[in-house]
Amino acid sequence: MEVQTMAWIEKKKRGDGIVSAHVIWRLGGGRAGERQIETFSAGRSEENVARAEGFLRMVVSAGQRWPEGWIKGEGFVRPNGVDPLAEVPTFEAIGEEYVRQIVDITPGQRKRYLSQVSTLAKTEIRGAVLIDWDRALKTKANYTD
Repeated sequence: MEVQTMAWIEKKKRGDGIVSAHVIWRLGGGRAGERQIETFSAGRSEENVARAEGFLRMVVSAGQRWPEGWIKGEGFVRPNGVDPLAEVPTFEAIGEEYVRQIVDITPGQRKRYLSQVSTLAKTEIRGAVLIDWDRALKTKANYTD
C-alpha cells in the first residue's frame, strides 16, 4: 500500500518583505504523483497565506488534485467563449456562487453571508454621480441626502 502524502505550504519572504505562499502536493497524493505547485503572492503577506490555506483545503478535498474549475496561476475563471448575448448574471447570483465556494466557514456564517448578499442585492444605490467623485463615502452621502 502506498503512503498518502499531504499537501503543504511553503512561505518565502521576497525582497520587498512580502511573504509569498506556495501550496505544494503530489498529484493524487501518492509518491509517484507529479509534483504540483500553486503560488499566492499578489497581496499582503497575510492575504497570500490565507489564500494559500484556503486553496490547500480545496486540494485536499479534491483528493490531492487541482480543484474542479481552477486554472493554475489564475484561480476560478469563466471561459473566454462566454456568449456576449447571454444574460448577465445578477449581483445576487454572483455573490451566492462566491459564498458557496468559501471552504472553511460554519453553516451559520454561510447563512449570514448569503443573507448579506441578498440584502445588498436589494439595496438601491442613489445616483451614479457618486462613482466619479474622489471624496470619502461620508462626504458623498452628505451631498446626496
